[in-house]
Amino acid sequence: MIAKSNNPMRGVVPTVDPAGPAIGGFRALTSFRVHLLAGLSLRHAELHFQRRFGLRLLECRIIGVIGPEGALSLKRICGETDIEKAHASRLVTRLIDRRLVEKVGDAADLRAISVRLTPAGTATYHAVYADAVDRNRRWAAALTDDECRILGAAIEKLIDATRLMTAQEQE
Repeated sequence: MIAKSNNPMRGVVPTVDPAGPAIGGFRALTSFRVHLLAGLSLRHAELHFQRRFGLRLLECRIIGVIGPEGALSLKRICGETDIEKAHASRLVTRLIDRRLVEKVGDAADLRAISVRLTPAGTATYHAVYADAVDRNRRWAAALTDDECRILGAAIEKLIDATRLMTAQEQE
């Protein structure tokens, strides 16, 4: 286990590129580099899923969270994908128009509507998931098994910390 530090320079990686910014520049911040990685990863995934499946990344994300669940409410889709409700609703409507998902009622609560995959949506889910697993394998191949394990644990901690910081900002 790595001990925590109160060092204000924790998370700052000194820049060794003489043409780059001085130590302490934005490029040296771990959060800046994570955002850069996230942006590059999103751009690649968007291009890849559009080319391969004719779907936008967020459409794939919605299909991906519905797939193993059977049916999900729009509220739960939003919570699991971090997509705002109005945007998620438009994306679901596009997926309905493409006959990949369909709305279903809730026998226990007639006001509640959930979304489930159609047979075509289920086939798409399996294809997109297999493709995502392969892309993840190729991406993670840049790391050792230990680095993958450590990165996974670190990401979970950073997600928790970011959620807490966001909640604090919203107060």
